[in-house]
Amino acid sequence: MVFPVILVIDKEGKVLGATGYRKMSADRYINLLTTFDSFGR
Repeated sequence: MVFPVILVIDKEGKVLGATGYRKMSADRYINLLTTFDSFGR
């Protein structure tokens, strides 16, 4: 994992996904985050 580690968690604290810093546009980064299996459920 690349520093800094970014965790996406739900309201119960379950980790939905993890990533690190990526040099890309905000739109591409949001697309990356939404690829996590449990994102938005």
